[in-house]
Formats: sequence, C-alpha cells, structure tokens
Amino acid sequence: MPAIGDSFRVGEVWKSPRGTYYRVIAREGWHVTLRAGLDGPGPNQKREWDDVIGWVRPPEHNKEPAT
Repeated sequence: MPAIGDSFRVGEVWKSPRGTYYRVIAREGWHVTLRAGLDGPGPNQKREWDDVIGWVRPPEHNKEPAT
C-alpha cells in the first residue's frame, strides 16, 4: 500500500489494482505517462501524478538508491 503523500516517479514500476505492472516513463505537469509491462513494452496510460490509491510499488522491481 502506498504511503500518504506518495506519488508516481519516473523510472519506477507500479502494480495496478488489477495486477498489471506499469513503468512510469514521463511526467508532464500534474500527469504521468505509464507504460504497461515491467520493461514498458505495452500501451501508454496517463494518470495524475499522485493518483496512487490501490496501486502498489513492489520493492523487488524498485531498488532504492544507496545513501
């Protein structure tokens, strides 16, 4: 479950409520472009950048940068 204040960020992989994986490929203003598939081979979808309710960011597909 996403944390409060969470949002889509370019390069991340998210899992939709229906179980489809999407990669965030671009952000334009208040909207992001998501591409279906782990490597982004599928069709595009546009969403608001903070519309993550019900979406999950799987840790195995999103490595946190070392600090």
